[in-house]
Amino acid sequence: MFKIELVKGKTIVEVVGLKKQEESVVLKLGDKSELEFHHEQSCCESVWLEDFEFSGKSIIGAKILDVILVSEKQDDTEWGTMTWTFYKVQTDKGELFMRWCGESNGYYSEDVDIKYTSPDGKVSNFISYY
Repeated sequence: MFKIELVKGKTIVEVVGLKKQEESVVLKLGDKSELEFHHEQSCCESVWLEDFEFSGKSIIGAKILDVILVSEKQDDTEWGTMTWTFYKVQTDKGELFMRWCGESNGYYSEDVDIKYTSPDGKVSNFISYY
């Protein structure tokens, strides 16, 4: 499970990949740490950012208050499964909602995980389980 204390109160200075169909979104923070939402590719699955919305004017300069895995829903499709993952990043300037979609033949994970890179380059991976 993700440890909010790693990023709570830190300021977002740059956002990379916050576009539909992207496979990774990185929040670069003022202390040179990074928070990345992504999927570790295994083989025969696809995971992408389907949609996003920010309730404020700009996320740049916002302080992170919380990061929440809102919900996940898995549906059967014609050829496998589809998983919807919803992340909410609460800041002092509004909330960033990200809706991710993953598809596979049902054998591979479709999760969206969080990777935290500390200012000194140490990486911590946090896996989302539904």
